Amino acid sequence: MGFPTKINYTWGKGFPGGIASANPRRSAIPGPMGFVAGAAGVTVAAFGWVQADGVTVLNKPIASEAPTGFVLRDQTGLITTYLGESTMTLPSGFNVQLMTGGDYFAAASTVATPGQAVYASLTDGTLLIFTENCPWERGNFHSELTHA
Repeated sequence: MGFPTKINYTWGKGFPGGIASANPRRSAIPGPMGFVAGAAGVTVAAFGWVQADGVTVLNKPIASEAPTGFVLRDQTGLITTYLGESTMTLPSGFNVQLMTGGDYFAAASTVATPGQAVYASLTDGTLLIFTENCPWERGNFHSELTHA
């Protein structure tokens, strides 16, 4: 662990991939083998796609299909990188929980406001937020942002 560079006086409002409210939530129902992270692992707090075998989950689609769900942060992390301090990756072979509805904390590379549409990147599953000139039709590959 590196030398501390700041002091937090209170806890943050939430952590990416965590549950944001007590509202109802839905998860993708796996088969008898469950969902398992693929060879490169799966990034938490991003969208995930179940692959053709019905078990393996990756942060990228097989084709241009909608994501199966949002990867929930519900496990203890396993930091395998030499001198690593943190990770948001579930290692290969670990169980993955995909959420299809509900309120979750997430981080995006651009500023988001309530009511905007959140889209899944088809390259790595990260969140994309568009205000105008969205490359996809509304209702395709998105969910509504309800928490900022």
